[in-house]
Amino acid sequence: SLTHQLGEARRGVQSAHEALRRARERELREEMAAERHAAEVTSLSSACRETAAQVRQSISNLSGYLEGSEYLDVLQDTIQSADSLFKVAANDATEMSLEKAQHAQREGRHALTDLERQQR
Repeated sequence: SLTHQLGEARRGVQSAHEALRRARERELREEMAAERHAAEVTSLSSACRETAAQVRQSISNLSGYLEGSEYLDVLQDTIQSADSLFKVAANDATEMSLEKAQHAQREGRHALTDLERQQR
């Protein structure tokens, strides 16, 4: 009957509206999560750049003292690998880059700690 078909059509429209509402809510949640992630990566990238600058300054301060020493070469290698990770963290806002940024930050902190120990 026409009434039955109309009822079916109405339920179909309601179902489609509900599916659309859920899809929009999911999209909004995903957008918010992506924004939070991007902010976290940006913050970590900034911290990485700060650490890299501190490490470079410490190496500069110690370069005369460490001139020709194997230790300086090892530290410079550490800085180069950390720098490449800092660049990834700064430019690539993916889950992996967040992990890489955290790793780079740890590497930089270790190098900075080593340098500070040498200065004492």
